[in-house]
Amino acid sequence: MTAVATIQPTYEPAHATARPASGTMLLIFLCLIGGMFGRLCYLTRPFNSDAGMFIYMGKVMNEGGRLGVDFCDNKFPTVGLITGIFWRAFGTGWAGYVLVQTAMVLVAVGMLSRAMRRHAGESAALATGLFALVLLNFSTIVFGGFQLETMQGFFAVLAAGAGIEGLSRQRSRCFLLAGIFAGCAAMLKPTGLAVAGAIMLTIVFNRQRSRLQIAALVAGVLISLCIAAACLFVTGQLEKLPLLWNQITRYAADSAWEPADVYKLIVVGGLLFFPVLVRLWIFRRDREPMQSPRFLMIFATLWLLLELTGVILQKRMYAYHFLVLIPPVALLFGLIPRRARATSLAAGLGPVLALSVLGACRVTNWDHPGRQVHPVSQYLLSHANPTDAIWREDGARILLETNLHSGSRYPLTFLFTNYDQAPLDYGRTILSDFHRTQPKYIILFTNFESWIHHQCDYYTELRRRPVRRENYLQAWRAIRAYVDENYVEEATVSDETIFRRK
Repeated sequence: MTAVATIQPTYEPAHATARPASGTMLLIFLCLIGGMFGRLCYLTRPFNSDAGMFIYMGKVMNEGGRLGVDFCDNKFPTVGLITGIFWRAFGTGWAGYVLVQTAMVLVAVGMLSRAMRRHAGESAALATGLFALVLLNFSTIVFGGFQLETMQGFFAVLAAGAGIEGLSRQRSRCFLLAGIFAGCAAMLKPTGLAVAGAIMLTIVFNRQRSRLQIAALVAGVLISLCIAAACLFVTGQLEKLPLLWNQITRYAADSAWEPADVYKLIVVGGLLFFPVLVRLWIFRRDREPMQSPRFLMIFATLWLLLELTGVILQKRMYAYHFLVLIPPVALLFGLIPRRARATSLAAGLGPVLALSVLGACRVTNWDHPGRQVHPVSQYLLSHANPTDAIWREDGARILLETNLHSGSRYPLTFLFTNYDQAPLDYGRTILSDFHRTQPKYIILFTNFESWIHHQCDYYTELRRRPVRRENYLQAWRAIRAYVDENYVEEATVSDETIFRRK
């Protein structure tokens, strides 16, 4: 067997040892400050809808609850295994959740820069690092301050870093490590395996000793997933996976996707590739030789294509779904053979950074300012007993802050938008749970009819599907009828009414 020569990293000695100019240092400082503002602005928005649900899922599983029985959402129980670690660490300390994801992003930026420095030189490392620093902290994409995509991207970048070292040095242990990290990313979303697929295809295209390397990569993925499966088996969660899989696939398959939604891809494409266009075309005279290994371009391109496929298959394509595209685009941005001048980088990244800062300002100036403890939580803490059950739409934050029990396995009726009959199916289950748990308090919006019609106009799946919309209204009115029959108004807090069981 002929051994394949190890690909040695290529450097530009003059640039590698040169001290960054003052303009470059200023640009780095501005990108760091703007990037941190884009993420840390969410300190003012504790336990928003998605973040609260992910954290509450971890709390439920830590306390022995089971997904599908005590709690339901459009996520696999492996999410709860990971977010449960954060719950143990931070509890109701919201700042901890935001800061730990900020630290994850900074580590990911450092990993991407390190990989480019070792294999493409200082110019590529600086460009990649600044691109990742700005885009991974883009305020609109960050959405909420604690999200699955940030954690998924973190593990994917760790897998990519190990995979790049493996592709360069042909070390099986690097591929094993890459597989373990990719498996961790897949625990958050199955599309987390995209980075492992890109590494595997690069091995094949690069004509290396594919069998041993692919085996090591697959073994790493299986190690992570088998550990997760063992934890789910011990906690009695494994048997619910088929039910959750069916629910999640219906959530994606029955999304109200239309050809017009391609505009989302155009908007995100413009955001991500505007800096690429500026550096590639407008500053084409800054071209400099770059002898980066061929496998790096192949890997970054494949990784981007696979991640993009995963985003499209989710159909709903919310802004934060696109966060996982940023690391591979950052690599491609750095691989453009251009000098890393402050002028060209600022021209490409400056407008994007400005948009992020504007979005962060909007987050900190919403009409309803964030409070450290929600007003409804404050009321319940002074009126409810520790053993009481309560229910509120989007009630994860209230349940976290009060430590009260949920009156239904569905604390979030966003699941009503999953498919046409979902409002009726889940609505009946909620009413059944109410009969069983008899929650002491149920909280509804005071302007109830106005609120449910607003929801019908807000959610795309309800706005575009008349049958689903009508079923949504019917399900909520059945809940309201149950409350009117069994509860009395006790207090009005802000724009919500707290009902107490008769």
